[in-house]
Amino acid sequence: MGILTAIFLTVHTFVSAQNTIKEIKPSEVLPLNLSNEGAAQFQKDREKFVEVSRKLNTGSKVEELSADEVRVLNETDETMEDYWDVVGGGCNWYCGGGPNEVTASSELKPQGANSYQGKNAHDLSYKTAWLRVCRDMASVNLCRIRFQATVLE
Repeated sequence: MGILTAIFLTVHTFVSAQNTIKEIKPSEVLPLNLSNEGAAQFQKDREKFVEVSRKLNTGSKVEELSADEVRVLNETDETMEDYWDVVGGGCNWYCGGGPNEVTASSELKPQGANSYQGKNAHDLSYKTAWLRVCRDMASVNLCRIRFQATVLE
């Protein structure tokens, strides 16, 4: 009987451990410093980066670049297409697919050109947001992000 109990406890512990959701906490939090001025500078640097890339692709050497061209070459993330992007266009976990559906239990009505739909919570842009309708402090509001399960063989 003792052996069966030990086996049961071992299996139960293993299965329980598999169902435990691990909580992950950031090791560092850096505040975002985004602005329209930053977006304008990003666009200027992006255009200069394209010019510098063309120079290098047509035979110019890095040593022949100006200090500002070298700065732009070193500081520009070529995968970032827009200043407000959360992640660049390089391959990340979205290559395998992203969410199938993003919904919210409530959404603030659009105001002018700004919309606050639930899908904004996962559009990977710092320029948009999902804002819930807060009827009272006890209201529960949810943003649900659904993913398709993938079975690897």
